Amino acid sequence: MAEEEKKKDKRKGEEAGGYSRLLFEDPRLTKDALLLSLSEVINNPLQIVCIGRDKKRTEISINELNIDNKLVLQTFLYALVYYSCMGYREIRLTELMERTGFKKMRWRDESHGFSQEDKQLAFNTVKLLKDLELRTKPFGRNVPYFVSRIFPQAEPKDIIRINPFGIALTVLSDVSGKIKDANIKFTPNFDVQKIYFFSSEEPKVLTFPNEKPELKLLSIFLLRRKAFANQKRDDDNYVIVKVENLLKICGMEMNVHNPRRIKEKLENILYTAREKDILKSYKSLLDGQAYTDVCEYNWGWARKWLESELRIHF
Repeated sequence: MAEEEKKKDKRKGEEAGGYSRLLFEDPRLTKDALLLSLSEVINNPLQIVCIGRDKKRTEISINELNIDNKLVLQTFLYALVYYSCMGYREIRLTELMERTGFKKMRWRDESHGFSQEDKQLAFNTVKLLKDLELRTKPFGRNVPYFVSRIFPQAEPKDIIRINPFGIALTVLSDVSGKIKDANIKFTPNFDVQKIYFFSSEEPKVLTFPNEKPELKLLSIFLLRRKAFANQKRDDDNYVIVKVENLLKICGMEMNVHNPRRIKEKLENILYTAREKDILKSYKSLLDGQAYTDVCEYNWGWARKWLESELRIHF
């Protein structure tokens, strides 16, 4: 079924002209374990992430980058992965922004394009994506499994460095130097025939508004875990996450002066994720056992809440 959908997607790209700038659908998130794990590395740049076991064990990290917005970098990465596999090799910056959750300015119910601030952020993010370097070490004498599967050109050096894309970026500016648009030409350095995606029936999380980063970060995290669970063929798909860690995943910081506000915000994000079919249900756990929410008027409730866990079913 996945193979049929992939062929269907490929035909769409070919019918669109391959190199055309006109896009006919929104990007979908990849299911590839290596590429999905880059989201975790981007969120924690100094961290080494391990995927796979035994002979398939693969450690990945990235080069040091001055990342202004981790969410936009992830979104652009996965959008270009999708469009690469659909046969596209060129796109306008503003079109990429429109397909990935940037909000246009409006005046009297009319759209007036993107703000200069957002265009600059998007432009800088594409430059970062151009410099993004996936790093790993050989497994024994061989290139790690998950790397060699989609990067067959990789060689077993002491440190294996790979750029996911080759990118040429041409800015279009006005006389004052303000960015009007930019032309992005991109060449995937991975084998596009080996990349699979979530079905078109799944929520298209890459299009979620960037102005609500917590929901988008949570959605990418949950779909990543869902993809890993499906690869293991688990019947009961769920993940158990400590609340304190979940706040970090969502890019949220604890407000020690008003913890109740953070708790309510997280609950609203989870509720919205359920409404958008990102998750099916969630339950609070303490010491592995289900429990009702602690009373917010009890002394020390916030610490107890942070140490509790959520079992999220997707």
